[in-house]
Amino acid sequence: MGFAYQNVDGRQFHSIDEARAEEHRMKRVPLGDLLDRGFEFFDDHSFGLPGNGLQFNEEGLRAFCGQVGAPFSLANRMNRGHRGL
Repeated sequence: MGFAYQNVDGRQFHSIDEARAEEHRMKRVPLGDLLDRGFEFFDDHSFGLPGNGLQFNEEGLRAFCGQVGAPFSLANRMNRGHRGL
């Protein structure tokens, strides 16, 4: 079983204010910070540090793999128990 990522439906915004409200609701986490602090994969669906994990959607997981120089197909082959890349 590969690393599980979240399915996210596309959303259309009808105004810039609506888009900004959604942006304020989201949290951006620099991957470099997590990598520097010793990230771990948890139960094949979460990534981060104990008490501070996050989940990816497909685009985010692809971007993460590109950032660390790993092929996306590697994430689809990872199994429970692997730590780091």
